[in-house]
Amino acid sequence: MRHPVKKCTFVPQKNTVTRVVISLISLMLVSYCGFSQKKQLVYMPLGDSYTIGEGVPENDRFPNQLVKQLKKNGITVHLGPNPSRTGWTTEDLIKNELPIFRETKPHSATLLIGVNDWVKGVSPELFRNNFSYILTELLKVLPAKENLVVVTIPDFS
Repeated sequence: MRHPVKKCTFVPQKNTVTRVVISLISLMLVSYCGFSQKKQLVYMPLGDSYTIGEGVPENDRFPNQLVKQLKKNGITVHLGPNPSRTGWTTEDLIKNELPIFRETKPHSATLLIGVNDWVKGVSPELFRNNFSYILTELLKVLPAKENLVVVTIPDFS
């Protein structure tokens, strides 16, 4: 028996993405640390202009807002370096951000990358290869795969 497919429309409200990511990172940090924090946790953002917050004050950048909200929710986390840059592709991330990530050895991370690959005409195959490599390298450093929140634009799946 075929089930009818219902069309769903999702209209994000202001700060919906931030709230969802805060919830995900809160859960992964609590699961990593338990309810008692004995050491300082480090969160590191990776990506492009979405991550560095092109054109907004530093306090308004997504990663800075995230850390502030986590602290409000009782989770003390240190914001590691944000090596993200406007215009960067997955290849730029591999060359410039991964070395800093490896050196920092954060407990959690967000990865928002891909729109510039699409804008610059990077083939879907090369994007997938680069993206897969990035994920593999991040997971080698993070204590658990659940400590990585990923958003990729565009969806080349």
